[in-house]
Amino acid sequence: MNKYFVIENRLITSSTLLLTLKPGPTTQPLTFQPGQYAVISFKKNGRPTPSRSFSIVNAPSSHGIIQCSIRKKGRFTNAAASLMAGDEVTVAGPFGGFIFDEKRDKKMVLIAGGIGITPFMSMIQYATNNKLTNDITLIYSCNNQNDIPFVQTLIDIEKLSQHFRIIFAISGGPINKLSNQKVITGRITPDVIQQSVGGLYNDKTFFICGPTSFMNAMTGILYEKGVSEDKVMTEAFGKGVGRKKGNVLFWSRKVYILGAIGVVLTIATVMISDLFANLPVSSLFNSSNQNDTDTTNRRQDELDGLINNSSSNQSTPASSTQTTTSAPSSTTKSTPVCTTSQSGITTCV
Repeated sequence: MNKYFVIENRLITSSTLLLTLKPGPTTQPLTFQPGQYAVISFKKNGRPTPSRSFSIVNAPSSHGIIQCSIRKKGRFTNAAASLMAGDEVTVAGPFGGFIFDEKRDKKMVLIAGGIGITPFMSMIQYATNNKLTNDITLIYSCNNQNDIPFVQTLIDIEKLSQHFRIIFAISGGPINKLSNQKVITGRITPDVIQQSVGGLYNDKTFFICGPTSFMNAMTGILYEKGVSEDKVMTEAFGKGVGRKKGNVLFWSRKVYILGAIGVVLTIATVMISDLFANLPVSSLFNSSNQNDTDTTNRRQDELDGLINNSSSNQSTPASSTQTTTSAPSSTTKSTPVCTTSQSGITTCV
């Protein structure tokens, strides 16, 4: 995690923030590629907020500056709106494989939905700053003309570069503020994309970014046109959705899943080991040994009972007989009386 500080935090539309950060004096600036994202968090009322991922808006620079565009929606983004110059922000990254490759992507079509423009801003500004000759077409879908993040920056870049052009798709409301631009009313349709690429798909790389439903609709159009998956790069802006797709491998997700399985198995193994370690060995055999002991004791009690009953029955007449005869002298030995019990044991008295 890297310590950054707020330089500026301002609204660029009625619902969109632009947060500009600089690294701390002892922080190594992040080195990122156009299209990657960072994870940021900060303290609100002295307590750390959850971490959230945001695409980096600006092109890579030697100053280590990072800009993130945030749509005000929910607790975190509303809290981010209160950040002021000088406030500390924790930044981790960069992450992601949604990257512009100037050698591979000679002809690019960027399809953005709303705040999905953010990673494309980094790509477009990088190409412009470095005077690249890669052809870039941006198809940008917005709800209305008053809520288009970076609209003036994009228009200015189009005027400067012959390799960049924009097509705005405005879902509703007037379009008078875009009178000098290429604008369509409504949503992006297969015909819009067809006209934008001149009917030629195979020589282009398509990048798509926006809400999940938007992304699914755009990829569906391209696949129906026969565009191969390795020519489609996607990054979804939505909870619980994988950020990267297309020709980017989901290796990190697989690592997390396997790691989680390993943790569960390890915990189970330790619990079982502790159970056997703390359980007395004799207790594992108590059940069978107790049964054998109970059976033996029961048989011995029955045997003793038979012996005692037999002895009692025989000793009573002997005692009676002795009382009716004269007592023997001390030198005379009496004849022993012996009895045999049902169990086969002979007792003499």
